[in-house]
Amino acid sequence: MLFSLGNRPTKVSVVTNHMITEAFLAVMDCNVIVVDWQRLAGQGCNTAARGVPDLGNHLGSFIWVDSLLLTGFSLGAYVVCNAGRQIGGRARRETGLDSAGPTCGGNSQALNRNCGRYVEGIHTDGRTRGFMNLIAHADFYPNG
Repeated sequence: MLFSLGNRPTKVSVVTNHMITEAFLAVMDCNVIVVDWQRLAGQGCNTAARGVPDLGNHLGSFIWVDSLLLTGFSLGAYVVCNAGRQIGGRARRETGLDSAGPTCGGNSQALNRNCGRYVEGIHTDGRTRGFMNLIAHADFYPNG
């Protein structure tokens, strides 16, 4: 599949709603490729976690440019990490928003420093459903 995305920066957003997409478009003129995985994510944490590797591998197979920003929320952070591994860790930047914690299917597929060239974790719900561990090149804790 070949098509031009023009000169705009391109973001890939793994979402169950479109708030991340809207946030990107509110602050910049960019292309946003949306992976809406609501159907799988809505089947419960364990089922969704089992689907993460395949979804990440398919996304990684789709990605043809290593300058993309990959962003995922909760288990979506696992998906972008798997996509990053699929393209050999070449993703320029990966952002995990409230990466899902150990109660959600284990951490064998979790976001970590090896997923891309620069990986950041933003932890706003670490004590409830996520975790507080340092997992990325840069970890941010907006809610303490």
